[in-house]
Amino acid sequence: MKLITKTMDLEKHSQKTESLTALAESNLQWISNIKPQKYQIDAEKFREFYHHPHFGEPANYWNYTLDNFKCDTVPETDIIMKLRCYDGTGLVVLLNPETGTGKTHLAIATARELLKKKIYEWIDKNKDNDFGYVDFAEKDFRNYIEFYTPLFMTENKCYKIEYGNIVFNFGLYSQRTIIIDDLFASKINEYSRTAIYEIINTRVTNNNLPTIFTSNVLLKDMPDSRISSRLQGDLTFELTSTKDYRGS
Repeated sequence: MKLITKTMDLEKHSQKTESLTALAESNLQWISNIKPQKYQIDAEKFREFYHHPHFGEPANYWNYTLDNFKCDTVPETDIIMKLRCYDGTGLVVLLNPETGTGKTHLAIATARELLKKKIYEWIDKNKDNDFGYVDFAEKDFRNYIEFYTPLFMTENKCYKIEYGNIVFNFGLYSQRTIIIDDLFASKINEYSRTAIYEIINTRVTNNNLPTIFTSNVLLKDMPDSRISSRLQGDLTFELTSTKDYRGS
């Protein structure tokens, strides 16, 4: 592995079709600004490169940010401001009965913003740290990213049934931001009710872990009051826009 890369084509790397973890693995040779007996990260270059991190989200969502969400109403502007302040504690719920109105955009962008904050925390914590060897810096960052990288999935992909038991496709206690898109879009049965309830109860009610839901079903119309009551929080928003965001 080359220890020093003197130049970085940021535009080229911003167009890569790799996830954040893959990007980290392929580009970490420039994590260190190597000096004699000194192995420190180049904090400013690192911060610039990860200003817009990817995390394996679908390709058509790569450019979704809070900055480029098109706000049609004053309440939506207020929602953006609140989502920027999300610190990863507990629940974000984005509801709108209309399709294509930007719920998934906001969910992805909020998770991206939170991941960026986590990356900056690592940079600030380690910018004066002498790792001794560049490999140590790479390993530390890679482990950190894997610990916090968000996970995006639709409701019908977040669990499976094996031998009559519900098995989740992620750790219920994971520190990663879990995004579950289109809640209640699939046919509701006892398994799905149980799975959704377990996710909310374990991750949010009991542990305040970062969890984001989107749904076309408003709280008052949800098929299970145990679930709807637990989805009500300070960052639960019923979006008012009816404009088809995807067609604009």
